[in-house]
Amino acid sequence: MDLYHGPFSPREIGEKVLALLTRSGRDTPDAFREWVEAEAGYRVAEFPEDTSRWVLRTGNEGGRFVHLHPARWGPFTVRVRANVLTTAVLALAFARVHGGDPLDRKVVNAVRRDYLGLAPIRKSPPVDAGIGSVIELMR
Repeated sequence: MDLYHGPFSPREIGEKVLALLTRSGRDTPDAFREWVEAEAGYRVAEFPEDTSRWVLRTGNEGGRFVHLHPARWGPFTVRVRANVLTTAVLALAFARVHGGDPLDRKVVNAVRRDYLGLAPIRKSPPVDAGIGSVIELMR
């Protein structure tokens, strides 16, 4: 999956997208759907403030008609495997509750074993790759 780590909160991102759609007259389900379907089922919006790019698709969950996610390989976007992300989040939470360093192999292996049912890692995670880089990013 693609993980955005830029300056904007989820609320700010949503507000920016809604403002863009309102300014362009695409803030109704029909107008949005027509606009998106005219370009192979998705559109890409860029925020000039941080140059991040966002993919907009038609959604239909709970009365919401816009599905939004960070664009692949965009600024402030990293590609992360699901097990790496969940391990990093749980290692950070575990260390905050129980103490310790989330980059410690014992902490990482405890959450992988006890909460995720995943195999242990053999070496402490480096801060420039994999689980270690995601932990550093989220600190």
